[in-house]
Amino acid sequence: MKTSEDINFPVLTEVVWSMGKLRDENSIAPMAELQKKIWLIYDNSPEMASLREAANWSYKQLDLDGHIS
Repeated sequence: MKTSEDINFPVLTEVVWSMGKLRDENSIAPMAELQKKIWLIYDNSPEMASLREAANWSYKQLDLDGHIS
């Protein structure tokens, strides 16, 4: 994933939201890697904004579980 053309925004955004809702701590590393990639791509589209919002929220949900347990 090097450009926003490589991203299927509707599918990836829903997958990211789902990962946050599942709250599986094994998803922390892949979510952190995804966040790095999507913030390095220059794209100010509404689709990218939605994906970034989903990634931020999901990462916080995953990380929160690590601090509670």
